[in-house]
Amino acid sequence: SLNEQITQPDSLHIDTITVTHVSCNGGNDGSAIATVTGGTQSYTYSWSGGSETNLVAGVYTSTITDANGCITSEDFTVTEPPAISIQFIRDSVTCIGGSDGMATAIVSGGTGSHYLLWDDGSTSTIVNTFDAGFHTLTVTDDNGCTFIDSIEILEPSQSIEIDSLIISEITCHDADNASITVLATGGQTPYLYSNTNGVFTQNGIGFINLSPNQYIMYV
Repeated sequence: SLNEQITQPDSLHIDTITVTHVSCNGGNDGSAIATVTGGTQSYTYSWSGGSETNLVAGVYTSTITDANGCITSEDFTVTEPPAISIQFIRDSVTCIGGSDGMATAIVSGGTGSHYLLWDDGSTSTIVNTFDAGFHTLTVTDDNGCTFIDSIEILEPSQSIEIDSLIISEITCHDADNASITVLATGGQTPYLYSNTNGVFTQNGIGFINLSPNQYIMYV
């Protein structure tokens, strides 16, 4: 008699699939590496995305075929970070031609820390030295992903002007009962009024009980 030992290869098995996820939202730099054991070498690799590189975010299947035609497969997922986004809070320039406009940037998404660069070179989330117009912000995250957006800083439609003064003269000697009413337009309300070179101010448009003097009115 003759004894013959018949053997079989180990089960073909995908031990691990090492995934490199997409670095930037909407990118295609994902990749995967399958580690295979068992079966009969050599192995043929097939990927549902057509390749194991240049993958966008999604679910894929890796299929392995050995030299004997045995097949095994396994699914894997490639993810991507959320898109970088910017929410702006703004405050207009106080006066025409001024540079005290403010913008605050609230940044979300991306990976890790956010690095800001405004068009004037500022790198903070709050800038309060803007003139009127559009200002651009570039945000970069730890993966080198960038997002660019802009905010418009406004200014008053016209400068503040004193349109007219309504003056009531003193009626009698030493009566000190003169008055001046200031009518102003433009700028941004509410106004503050002064007849003391800005030393003292008031909300009302009228100045009463004035004595003889020269008054310079400020708004």
